[in-house]
Amino acid sequence: MVVLDRKVVTKYVLGYTTNKGVMVDLDRIELDKVKQIAENFCKTHKLNGYLILETSKGNYAVIFDRKMCWSTVLKILGKIFFYLKEENRYELAKWVMVQLIKKSLTIEATC
Repeated sequence: MVVLDRKVVTKYVLGYTTNKGVMVDLDRIELDKVKQIAENFCKTHKLNGYLILETSKGNYAVIFDRKMCWSTVLKILGKIFFYLKEENRYELAKWVMVQLIKKSLTIEATC
């Protein structure tokens, strides 16, 4: 809970976790580029469809609509990593490392 000018603002964090689908946290990447990545990987990997979430102001995540095994999920995440410009890879690498330890992917959104 945050108090601003005597107003109480409650913030919620919603999370979704899976090890059977591709999700990727694309923080600090412009929405146009996020859409391009989603379209490209949806077509090239037959991912059926996607949902783009604004997880916090200016930060986005993509959830693809196809179940698959964990090893395939990791291959696609690796390809997304190398698809990004070098300056955007660090944020994704930090997120992916935590997901690898857990053996599942989690996307969190603040609302």
